[in-house]
Amino acid sequence: MRTNPLRVAVVGAGAGGLFAAAFLARAGVRVEVFEAQAHVGGCASCFSIGPRRFHAGATTLVGLEPDMPLARMLAALELDLPHHVLENTLAIVHGGERRVMSHDTEVNAEAFTARYGAGLGAFWRHAARVAPLAWSFIGDAALPPGGVEDLAALAADPRAWALLPDVVSTTSAKVRRLGPVNAEGLTLLDELLLVSTQSTAAQTPALFGAVGCEYLQRRLYMPHGGLGSLFERLSAQVVATCGAVHLRSPVEGVRADAERPTVRVGGLEVAYDAVVLGVTCWDAAKLVTGDVRPFFARQAARHDRAWSAAGGYFAFDDVFAEGQAVYTQVVLDAPMQSTGARGVFVTIPPRGDTALAGLPGERCLTVSCHTAPESWFDASPEAFAERRALLLEELHKALRIAVPALAGAKCHAAHPATPRTWAGFTGRHLGRVGGLPFGRDLRTLAYPTGRTPHERLLAVGDTVFPGQSVTATALGARRAAERLLATLRA
Repeated sequence: MRTNPLRVAVVGAGAGGLFAAAFLARAGVRVEVFEAQAHVGGCASCFSIGPRRFHAGATTLVGLEPDMPLARMLAALELDLPHHVLENTLAIVHGGERRVMSHDTEVNAEAFTARYGAGLGAFWRHAARVAPLAWSFIGDAALPPGGVEDLAALAADPRAWALLPDVVSTTSAKVRRLGPVNAEGLTLLDELLLVSTQSTAAQTPALFGAVGCEYLQRRLYMPHGGLGSLFERLSAQVVATCGAVHLRSPVEGVRADAERPTVRVGGLEVAYDAVVLGVTCWDAAKLVTGDVRPFFARQAARHDRAWSAAGGYFAFDDVFAEGQAVYTQVVLDAPMQSTGARGVFVTIPPRGDTALAGLPGERCLTVSCHTAPESWFDASPEAFAERRALLLEELHKALRIAVPALAGAKCHAAHPATPRTWAGFTGRHLGRVGGLPFGRDLRTLAYPTGRTPHERLLAVGDTVFPGQSVTATALGARRAAERLLATLRA
């Protein structure tokens, strides 16, 4: 009989790694989390520059209603998360018009029909019908299926059959089948989906397009002190339950040739009963050695294009109106010269959250947009500096479109961020953020599942299905923990 508890190493303290560690620790497993950076939370964390605290990127939190998957997982972990319930959550600025999303589907659908055509309005109604079913299914079903029993269970679930047509169709095709839509409507849809699925309407399966749109009219939440507070609490719970979290502790290698995989940290190689990789598929390809390395090399090669982010962190005079939308999606008239993006996403935390307020009389803002990372790394020092300066200039312009009152406000701090910044902050390959773009790989079952050729080496995170959001990443992590526990206790 085993007298010592099972020991599992978790590489990376992002959302996937921390949720996996929390579920394993709660089950009595001795967990050691190794994080190369000085903070937890990865792409979805918060950070400070002097007295000011910022959200790292364009991350929202949905699903704290008791019946939603994220709330159910937090309840299972008995994790308390003080939070703001956000009103006037999301504003869309497009073509000189500003629209605050309603919680009422019909109000949104009628507005989209009038502005963009009946197809987009009808798709919004469709999204409101199908998304709750999708959340219910994703929260309960064995996804991705792990064998014949899981496949049989899926085949017997009427929700799977109801959702299947929207998996094999793209979002843009679905919209066009529902009615006419103008070019501006498709541009808007692309920008909204880039935030939630990392892909355009022509590539995103209609099911995930529906989920990615419907959440915009849901009630959103923000933990006190920002989304990073969720991961700080998860980290503290892992330590208090049955584990340790080591910051500034980069893993130098993972080998899974023998029954017990090993992790090399600080020049020492230690064997564990299992290892969970909370890193991207591209970073796993560089980290894992031995027999399993070709597996990750193939994944990295298959998914060789993904987005990074550019943006900035600003502190302005607090000139914001009462009831200012926390999130604003700006669809620009033309692509930014610095990034190629047609949209920017602005986060303005609630005034009442003193941890995110900055200095007295100020408000801290985070602005983010998509950009292809490769050219940022290939640029000469002179070209990079010029492009970074242009980025800052274009972000200032976009902010004044998002919030016209900023035209006369003093800017107290402006810190631009490029893919190089993200690479340094997260340690991720080329500063890629947000996961794999949803597209054909999902419909052909080629999206990474987290399983590897070694049953005691699993991957979690936003480059593992279902990927993308905090909820999706947490679901994948919970299922990985359950699979690992079944393997270790067999």
